[in-house]
Amino acid sequence: MQGKDPWDNVENSITEKMLPAAVNLYCYFKKEVMKKNKELMKKSKELEMHYQELVLLISTGIIKYANDSCVQEQEDKEQESKERAEKARKAIEEINTYLQKRKIKNIIINTTVLNGFID
Repeated sequence: MQGKDPWDNVENSITEKMLPAAVNLYCYFKKEVMKKNKELMKKSKELEMHYQELVLLISTGIIKYANDSCVQEQEDKEQESKERAEKARKAIEEINTYLQKRKIKNIIINTTVLNGFID
């Protein structure tokens, strides 16, 4: 019996598990909490930043997993590196598509989320 394709985990994390939960918290904050609580309106930028960081953190983890787990180790390290970059790019593209579908325009994910991330 073969194991589950790691890319299935990436897609599942983007569409069903990890990213949707973070996006739901962010959207709830933006739509409900800020509308109902005038005191929070004053602190909104500071608080919003924390919810954005949560979405970025989840996205970074998904991209890092795609980069690290969805490519088999190869003797040709240059080819392996290209494949890793392609998997990360594909994950980024799917994450941004998901965010656009949820009408989140002020968060755009790119490869810089991996800068300084633990290797």
